[in-house]
Amino acid sequence: SNLLDGYLADISIDTNLPLSYFIAIAEMVPPASRKNHDGLYRAIDMYLKVIYIYEIFTLSTHFFCWTYKLRHLYYAYRSTPAYQRAKRKHYAD
Repeated sequence: SNLLDGYLADISIDTNLPLSYFIAIAEMVPPASRKNHDGLYRAIDMYLKVIYIYEIFTLSTHFFCWTYKLRHLYYAYRSTPAYQRAKRKHYAD
């Protein structure tokens, strides 16, 4: 069980590791043959932390890309003649 728990801890840092594969390896050792579950808990903890950090990074990257695109569209719109006319009309009133 210690060998498989160590292996799980090693592969848990892979962001492409599917959850089903992780669970299948974790269930290879019967619960009765484990003296303690510390290694398994450590591997699960590492897996969840890596997935969480990867999701945060992915979401923040997507947010940054969308923010950049929106800002670019906004500045492109501000340079159009229609925006300039609307701006002059607004300040003239």
